[in-house]
Amino acid sequence: MKARYFLTLLSITALFTYASCNKDEKENPHSYSLLNKSLSEIRNEIAGTWKLQYDSSNGFGGPMKNIPVNGEYRYYSFLPGDTVKLNINGNILVYDKAVVTKEYSYSYPFDVYIYRFGAGAFAWVMDQKRNDTLVIEAGFLSGGGERYYLTRYP
Repeated sequence: MKARYFLTLLSITALFTYASCNKDEKENPHSYSLLNKSLSEIRNEIAGTWKLQYDSSNGFGGPMKNIPVNGEYRYYSFLPGDTVKLNINGNILVYDKAVVTKEYSYSYPFDVYIYRFGAGAFAWVMDQKRNDTLVIEAGFLSGGGERYYLTRYP
């Protein structure tokens, strides 16, 4: 009798495990890559002002999440004509026209659009949109793997 209960319990557990592992993952229509988009589509997606929520980079112990503290704020504006404006704590750090080229990057196995501005000090790839968050990869030229996570600012 005990063996019968044990086998029933085992079968139910196996059935639930199989059912939970076998779910069809539905793709989130609000999260998508910008890497395979045309330049005009990327421009439309990033146009406007964005506020930095946090950035992440690779440290010795793995990925590190850096959240602005003590009232620090950063705004990233993508204006017409590929103009990029960086505002950090009310100071305009960069207000420059980006040179946008499509070329090979070591971070990706295909050509991507790279925004270079600030006299070459900045090189960014518009990576993806995750719901209301824009993800920008920076530091890919130096192997830094730095990413910025921004939300649209009204």
